[in-house]
Amino acid sequence: MLDLESFQKEINEMDFVKHPYITFMDVLSQKYNDENLISNWLAFLFDSNINGLKRNKSIKQLLLAVGKNNIEIEKEDCISVKREASTSNQKRIDILIECSNTVIIIENKIDSSENGNQTEEYYRYAEKEFCSKKNRIYIYLKPNYNNSIPSETNFICITYEDLINKLREIDKTDYKDEEAYKYEYLLEFLRVGERYMKNEEFEISNEVEFYVKNLKYWNDISSAYQSNNSNLVKKIETDISNT
Repeated sequence: MLDLESFQKEINEMDFVKHPYITFMDVLSQKYNDENLISNWLAFLFDSNINGLKRNKSIKQLLLAVGKNNIEIEKEDCISVKREASTSNQKRIDILIECSNTVIIIENKIDSSENGNQTEEYYRYAEKEFCSKKNRIYIYLKPNYNNSIPSETNFICITYEDLINKLREIDKTDYKDEEAYKYEYLLEFLRVGERYMKNEEFEISNEVEFYVKNLKYWNDISSAYQSNNSNLVKKIETDISNT
């Protein structure tokens, strides 16, 4: 059987597969499953100190994606957004968002699953460290095709599709006038997410596998048919002209 990576490579190399656009990750030849790169991007999108958005709009959309509709985060001043935040046991939280009365812990998994019981460790740490916060939100973010689940049941699983659908509700008017150009950074994230992480995993049927493996032969047959058909047409034209 073809493995998924080989199958995708074969499909993408076919002449009829045309991507409608090139993302910056294509230009940089970066892997789309680079968790650190994607987590850095997310940290930027959620940091109201640098993302150009008004009223913590992106954090609000994140909370809507996990069903936390009653938290008025857009009225709070965001304190910090940290990457690789250390716990008391030197574990590292992918993204930690701290606001005046809310803390959000994000574990971002692309093509991997949980390492040990890290979400349990993150939960114990946050419950102790941020016990004074009214809202403590735990999020396990993953692509649609990733079937992993967190060991800590207080983590809410959402897919990139869930997140992307909510981030799409942000428009240019949500940005500060002098920083409206940063809207393009959000759009690029959405394009990358749509291309790579929102898509469902390929299902490789026996028929599709057979087709991919024998694509060269189908092309050879098609070329031979077109050549023979062209010769036949020319012969008919010659016969007609000679009558």
